Amino acid sequence: MKRTEGTITIKRLISHPITVLITLLVVAVSLTWGSYKLLSHYIRGDFAEQMEQVVYGLEKDINEVNLAIGIIIVGVASIYIILCYKFLVDYRKYRNEISQMEKSKDLMVIKVSHDGKITYCNRYARETLGYSSKEIREKAIFDVLFKSEYGKIEKLLKAQKLGIITIDLNFLSKNYKKLYTICTVKQIMSKERENTDFHMEISAVDITLFDLTEKDKDQINELYEEIARSEEELQKKYEELCDKKEALQVSEERYSMVIDTASIGIWDWDLKEKKIYCSPKVQEIFNCQTMNEQENIDLGWIHPDNRELVQNSVKLCTLQTEDQYDFECRVLNKYNKYIWVYIVGKILRNQDNTPIRMTGSIADINDKKINEERIKYMAYYDELTGLANKNYLKEIFEEHKEQESTFLYLDVDNFKFVNDSFGYKGGDQVLAESGKRFEYLQNDKVTIARVAADEFAILLKETIREEEIKAFIEKLNRCFEETFIIDQIDFGISFSIGVAIYTKESSDTFEDVLNKACTAMHRAKDKGKRNYIFFEDEFKQHTLEKIQMESELRQAIQKQEFALYYQPQMKIETGKVKGFEALIRWIKEDGTMIPPDRFISVAEETGLMVPIGSWVVEEACRFINKLKESGLDDIYVAVNISVVQLIQDNFAEKIEEIIEHTHVEPERLHIEITETMLMESIDVNIEKVEKIKEKGVKISLDDFGKGYSSLTYLKQLPINVLKIEKAFVDDILQDEKKNITGAIINLGHELSLEVVAEGVEEEGQLEYLKQCNCDLIQGYLFSRPIPEEEAIQFIQDRIK
Repeated sequence: MKRTEGTITIKRLISHPITVLITLLVVAVSLTWGSYKLLSHYIRGDFAEQMEQVVYGLEKDINEVNLAIGIIIVGVASIYIILCYKFLVDYRKYRNEISQMEKSKDLMVIKVSHDGKITYCNRYARETLGYSSKEIREKAIFDVLFKSEYGKIEKLLKAQKLGIITIDLNFLSKNYKKLYTICTVKQIMSKERENTDFHMEISAVDITLFDLTEKDKDQINELYEEIARSEEELQKKYEELCDKKEALQVSEERYSMVIDTASIGIWDWDLKEKKIYCSPKVQEIFNCQTMNEQENIDLGWIHPDNRELVQNSVKLCTLQTEDQYDFECRVLNKYNKYIWVYIVGKILRNQDNTPIRMTGSIADINDKKINEERIKYMAYYDELTGLANKNYLKEIFEEHKEQESTFLYLDVDNFKFVNDSFGYKGGDQVLAESGKRFEYLQNDKVTIARVAADEFAILLKETIREEEIKAFIEKLNRCFEETFIIDQIDFGISFSIGVAIYTKESSDTFEDVLNKACTAMHRAKDKGKRNYIFFEDEFKQHTLEKIQMESELRQAIQKQEFALYYQPQMKIETGKVKGFEALIRWIKEDGTMIPPDRFISVAEETGLMVPIGSWVVEEACRFINKLKESGLDDIYVAVNISVVQLIQDNFAEKIEEIIEHTHVEPERLHIEITETMLMESIDVNIEKVEKIKEKGVKISLDDFGKGYSSLTYLKQLPINVLKIEKAFVDDILQDEKKNITGAIINLGHELSLEVVAEGVEEEGQLEYLKQCNCDLIQGYLFSRPIPEEEAIQFIQDRIK
């Protein structure tokens, strides 16, 4: 770099106009003076003698020396003038080149020294790269390129003879913008220092200035990369590839490579020569190395169910009906197993339209078909039981809609008890085993599907006769007579079944018939479970009535149409009132009273029992306070709790909130819960009940004997009072059954529980209960449920 700058400085000094003028004056004086001396000697006639003496050194006269000096000066000056002239011509050419480079508006020109330093960069290049003249002189060529381009430049710098070549370079601007360029690189040698002082001249065109899409740029980059990778090979084989024959050979080699490495198999059937060519992939699928020697397609490879499809497809093409075909079929693979393949074929014809060749491809789609079958299975079958699902059942129904059929809707009775006892894993085991038992019932006319958690639907095609339906239900029940075993515990399950019949004349949809069967199932469950009921049109009316009842219930809550009636609970020894059971009544604006058995179930199904139940508890607490204000501070009030209330997560907190809000004494509030209700999620429910019991609230077990009546559970329940179910009180008048009631009373006393007998309506019942030492009695024998004011008067009358 320093040597080059020194050379340029000397040249600038010599070529300066003042230097050139002084030089010309010296040359002119020297020529004039030398010519004068030479002419004077010549006139005197001793010119030859003087020259001879100068040459041989015989005379040292100053004139002759001057002559010699003049001659030398003239020679030197002449040479200098010639050099100056040549340099001025070269310098002017150099300045013109620089000027042209600086004026360029679309060409980047960069000159690089042998060590990679940038010695020159035209204005367009500086502006494009974002550097000033000072900044660019401090940069090396590597500073303005991407690292991926370093190898190309290093290779060029090491080259002894470069000439002119074209390459692509990716420049990096100061603001990190990538510039895609095509470059012409020229190596320039210095004649004075050929081996050390040289530079490269890079002329680059920024192709990003052209209207190229991103896709074009990507393709160009890919082409550049491919060209770069193949550059050395192309250089060596350039002369060989000039000829068309060798170019064709390369193309054939590439085609062969594609065929060998393709993921699909290629086959070609020469109909004229009766030869079949198969690519390695085809031979790999069939594990046959001799397929290329066959003259015709061997249908033995094709699955018997697909052979007709293959024959017909080929036949259509050869008969000029079709030009191409495609189909999926199963073929025998190298493991002697059938797999799915996708075959595409196309017929080639000559000028006479005669088939001469058939070519195509074959792809292994077995994994795809397996996945499709798996997706189809998931869409139409239940994974747990292996039975069909609702979607499949609907398709079967639609396919046979012109036929008469019957729907059965099944619900497993008390399945929640199975889940609570054995967990969801145990419940799944029961459902899976049920699916296996249902399989024994399925045939061409019977389709069974799992439509919900523990609900199943059965479609009986071409069956509407009641005798046939009942026979099938009996057969179904026999399949489930065998008990299930989980954790070495035997138990059985039963179904509540709804039946709906579909006739040809019916306009019902699939959902309509299924809903009818479902409605009938719920009626069967309401009537005691392990039962079946045929759908009747009045059920639909009943459903509509329930919807209407729900609407009226919502209005009743808003209008505060509910009231509490109170039925006394008497101390059997003294006949005094110890408490009341609060019973809800719905009295409409027109005075009509709706009995509880008409609206309680609807309120529970719709969830309206939650706000209604909270109102009942709060109203009962208000009545307790009213009794206290009347001087009756030892009277309690018992409130019935619905299962819908109990299953609420905040049940205990809601009771505590009402107690705090009404400031009632917790001991005066009794909560009545049925044993069946407690057994639903027993652990969770007992925890809730224990929580309110700790606050002082008394817990009464209602309707004992109607549900599980398990002594084991009875000992665990956090209760204070045991209420005997009315049915046992009714049995007192029957000699063979009355001892059961006495046993229940004794059991309650053994567990230190207070026993209440409800539904006492006869004197005989009262006498027996006295003999058995029952603690409290309740029933119409003493009082029907009465309004609040009458209840207070009832107590006061008995005190008098």
